[in-house]
Amino acid sequence: MRRGTGHQRHDRAQANKYLTEAAGVQGVPANLVVTATKAYYPEIIPVDQQLYWLGSTLHDPTSRLVKAYELTAKFLIGQGRLTTIPSAAQIASHVDISFLQKALTGGCPS
Repeated sequence: MRRGTGHQRHDRAQANKYLTEAAGVQGVPANLVVTATKAYYPEIIPVDQQLYWLGSTLHDPTSRLVKAYELTAKFLIGQGRLTTIPSAAQIASHVDISFLQKALTGGCPS
């Protein structure tokens, strides 16, 4: 079993707390949200996969993040919480990877 560093354990605990709170807002059982999210997302996105997950271009409608929001919207429609699903382009218009691109090219001090 992989335990991870103290920082990674803290991050997982924070993620569980956030997901549990989000479940309450969505009106679904927390254990379902935590389990489903962990199954869909890696715990930590490796640097070499960040653009794949977050989009390789600004406002990328084909990113995995946009897909996750689309799937969440479909789930919420099934729960009666939403009536329409935003398009991939609408969702992507809110995803700005410019900071990530700057960081990956060494533009951010560590």
